Amino acid sequence: MVDPKWEVVDEVEGELQASIIQGLLEAQGIESTLLSQESLGKTLGLSIARLGKVQILVPSDVINDAKEILEAYYQGDFDIGEEEI
Repeated sequence: MVDPKWEVVDEVEGELQASIIQGLLEAQGIESTLLSQESLGKTLGLSIARLGKVQILVPSDVINDAKEILEAYYQGDFDIGEEEI
């Protein structure tokens, strides 16, 4: 079995936001997401500036699907209206 090639689908500030994006992608069927953070920032526990950036990676064969999901997310398509609460 060949290991998949990973591609960056998004870059966000901090591990919390990255975990939210990772969970969203997994909930939409993109199970194999990786998070990559600048090692110094992770070691020092920094979540600001360049050291707080976290890259979300997905296998290259699902990159287009992941981009579509994230585009919909950033446009608010996943927001819950008050009537749904």
